[in-house]
Amino acid sequence: LFRNALYRIVLTDEPMIGYCRLIWNQHVVEWSDLDPISQIEGMRGLSATESLLRSLLKPTKMNLASFGNKVAHLHWHIIPRFADDAFFPEPVWGQKQRTEVGRRLPDHFMDHMRNGLHRILENPSK
Repeated sequence: LFRNALYRIVLTDEPMIGYCRLIWNQHVVEWSDLDPISQIEGMRGLSATESLLRSLLKPTKMNLASFGNKVAHLHWHIIPRFADDAFFPEPVWGQKQRTEVGRRLPDHFMDHMRNGLHRILENPSK
């Protein structure tokens, strides 16, 4: 969806609709390993992704997470959550609560995400 010198933002192939990741390009293990300017830029990417997903998908809640326990490389999970998703209100890694409803991405989702991320993140004043 987006890539710059610091990180890339991808739509995952996870079963949760709109589930994205912000993945740091350079090998970094912890957030505190980044200099303050990189942290600010990373937060801009995280915030832009969350904002666009909220606008396009209208989720009940957004989940943002950074673990790195299995993959010791800095990345953030950006997960739209819906009251009727299979795990809600539990974490997406928790116990399934119900059968998935089969929600689909809206038409032109990828174009809206790509265009929005480029518009926001390539303009330092935003």
